[in-house]
Amino acid sequence: MKKEFIIVGAVILLGILYLAFRPDGKVRYKLPSWKAPERGDITDIYYGDDEAHHLRKSGDQWVMGDPERPVMASKEDKLMTGIEELAVTDLVSRAGLYENYQLEEGKAVKVRIATEKGEQVFLFGKKASTGHGTYGMFPGDDKVYLLTGDWNSLLPEKPGDLRDKTVLSFDADSLTEIRLSHGEKDILLTRGDSGWMEGDTPFGKSEELGSKIRTLSSLSCREYLPDFLTTLSPEWKIEMKSGEETMTLSVFLKDDEGYICKSSRGEDFFRLSEYQMKDILDFME
Repeated sequence: MKKEFIIVGAVILLGILYLAFRPDGKVRYKLPSWKAPERGDITDIYYGDDEAHHLRKSGDQWVMGDPERPVMASKEDKLMTGIEELAVTDLVSRAGLYENYQLEEGKAVKVRIATEKGEQVFLFGKKASTGHGTYGMFPGDDKVYLLTGDWNSLLPEKPGDLRDKTVLSFDADSLTEIRLSHGEKDILLTRGDSGWMEGDTPFGKSEELGSKIRTLSSLSCREYLPDFLTTLSPEWKIEMKSGEETMTLSVFLKDDEGYICKSSRGEDFFRLSEYQMKDILDFME
């Protein structure tokens, strides 16, 4: 009888030890390990299938596309943090049902992170159904895993979403001349000791003009439109002179989503929202 109690006790003890020391949750398998490269060692990041989805280090700045366009600093920092903190947290599927995770061929996004020592590669699909993490895979491994990070946001389908959206930037107090053109109307304003002048006459809306200049001095677009082409001339045009530099904002047309514009800061057309431009254009009427 004593022997039987010893056996039962041993079984109970083994059960307690198993419960106490088993891995947390139900995961009882080895997950792939990811050794993130140092952000300072990364030279290139490729995702998608074309040069527009290629990010590369150029001096102290990250750029993308051809011709080169600067990546927004805040987006760059989030991406680098995502790479540094990338981890595999769970095994999601062994069954190969890749369509459930947008990891089938043609949908999965392949990411290559290059350093001088080589490349690290992974694929990502859609955001996890829990809202935390992204479904992903690794080359040579047919299983689906849960990765940390929202990779559809960090590396968006539209690469323009990573670009610096600044389309005008200048010191508002440094302007010495402004030309406002709309249709047949053309107004040249110069800054004098007592304020803005239209010829020899003080401009009657100097205070309101100062507000519009401050808006223009740090202007960011909603999105770039690299595929937009037009033979139209601008409907509105603002030219601003500071020293030897002349900055321009040309507004070509209005659509349902805002105003399609171009500035002296870059070659691409872009869209400004109606709330950004309506007061400025009304001022020019």
